Amino acid sequence: MSTIQAQDLKSALAACSHVAIRHSGVPELKSVRLMIGNGLARFEATNNDQSVAVEVAADGEIEAYLDTQMLADRAQVLDRGDLILSQAQGMVTLAQGKAKWRVPSVTVNSWPAALFEKLAGDETMLSGGEFMRQLDAVSYAMEPEGSDRHVIAGVYVDDEGWLVATDEKRFSIVPTTLGGDFTLPANSVGALRKLFKQRRAVVQDQADGAEIPQLA
Repeated sequence: MSTIQAQDLKSALAACSHVAIRHSGVPELKSVRLMIGNGLARFEATNNDQSVAVEVAADGEIEAYLDTQMLADRAQVLDRGDLILSQAQGMVTLAQGKAKWRVPSVTVNSWPAALFEKLAGDETMLSGGEFMRQLDAVSYAMEPEGSDRHVIAGVYVDDEGWLVATDEKRFSIVPTTLGGDFTLPANSVGALRKLFKQRRAVVQDQADGAEIPQLA
């Protein structure tokens, strides 16, 4: 049995939902890996091109693979406060007050753990409010989600401390304390705004361009 804050669960799943492929026939690409232990809950999701891992405070121990969208849909009806998670007979049960929801575990053939081992690098601390202001100031100029021009569909973070975005008609560059050499994909920018809102976060710069939002 484990305990987690419902709002933290929602925020983590919002990030994972932007990466997982909802109707994929490959279990690994539509699932979220949930691991709870040592005072943390870790959520992992990938579509092989992008990977995300989110860590929030939690008590107890659980490890399960769950359908990302199904779990996110269940989480939408939760109120703020403690959420109890338990695992038995291939099901994970979410309980809050008198209400209970059951989510079946997904059978995963081989979780791509190597993708998440690559999510490591230098850490930069910044406030959620500060990061949102920086994103808002630059992201209006980025190529939008769904574009086939993947190189500019997002916000680039350069190693000299600048956020850069362009759609080749507009251009925006904003100074930041976040350093690195990677791109935040357009479909991740909205999710990151939610994750960083009113929180402190650790952003890790990776050579392969992925990122780990961590809620503190």
